[in-house]
Amino acid sequence: MRVPTVRPIILFYLMIGYVIAAYLWWMLLLLEKNTETFQERRQAMIERYEHAGIDKTYFYNTDEYKDILRRHDSQRNMIVGEGAVFLLIIVIIGWRLLRGFNKEIELNRSQKNFLLSITHELRSPIASVKLSLQTINRKHDLPVETQTRLINNALSDTDRLHTLVENLLLSAKIESAAFETQSEPIDLTSLVLDTASKLEDTLGRGRTFQLNLQPNVYVNGDYNALVSVVNNLVENAIKYSPAQSAIQLTLMAKGNDVTLAVADEGYGIPDSERKKIFRKFYRVGNEDTRRAKGTGLGLYIVNHIVALHSGEVHVHSNDPKGTIFEIKLPKLNATV
Repeated sequence: MRVPTVRPIILFYLMIGYVIAAYLWWMLLLLEKNTETFQERRQAMIERYEHAGIDKTYFYNTDEYKDILRRHDSQRNMIVGEGAVFLLIIVIIGWRLLRGFNKEIELNRSQKNFLLSITHELRSPIASVKLSLQTINRKHDLPVETQTRLINNALSDTDRLHTLVENLLLSAKIESAAFETQSEPIDLTSLVLDTASKLEDTLGRGRTFQLNLQPNVYVNGDYNALVSVVNNLVENAIKYSPAQSAIQLTLMAKGNDVTLAVADEGYGIPDSERKKIFRKFYRVGNEDTRRAKGTGLGLYIVNHIVALHSGEVHVHSNDPKGTIFEIKLPKLNATV
């Protein structure tokens, strides 16, 4: 699968190398031609002076010789100067083309990985829901506890599908600039508490949720959009942290700002990747070795929604291990 990607890059390098080599050869030929012309003129003048019986040493002090020497130096400098400028232009154009080419390859690879991920993300819950319903339908004598567990599993997978579809729709709207946030007073404390509690019940799987939420913290914004922000941050914390670890949510209002922090005890994010994680389809780590599920849309959506709410997203290390996502939003100071 790597041959189609590597081969065009090799051909591109060969083409740029050929262009640069041909241009340097052309410059050398011009310099050589300029030198030959100067030497021919000088030799012709020397012979003319000698024929006239004038000492050759006197010739080098004449204005005529100084003039052809000045022309030679001027043309040489012009060839070298213009050649260096055009060579620099070729290098810059080649670098920009290669950069754009690499970005296109990276985007195609990300889209391919996204399609593979989304196929898996859709197939798994659908298969799980189907299995639960088939089991309930075929075995009418199942204990009530078993039926309840199967129904809850089906509902959990349905919620997972709903979140996935919402992310896809939000991503499409953001990409097309069709997404517009509503503006209404929102009790962010209740929103975070409800969303986190729901995710703890459906996806927690032994992880401990530690909530430190200041009461009655209000912001102005879009309720569903902010639910999506909290959903994606908490789901990310669950995906990239081991079982039995702690996930901490902190909500504080100070001055004119509201700060929501989601901290996990997971694998962390390398410093080199922190500026990339908000790109569309981007996922931390190697695609071939990554185990965590996902589509690479969550943080892309979070970043855009927070920006639309005039807020900021920051990423920090959670000592001794893990990651902290910190969101700052304008505080709603009006009485609600």
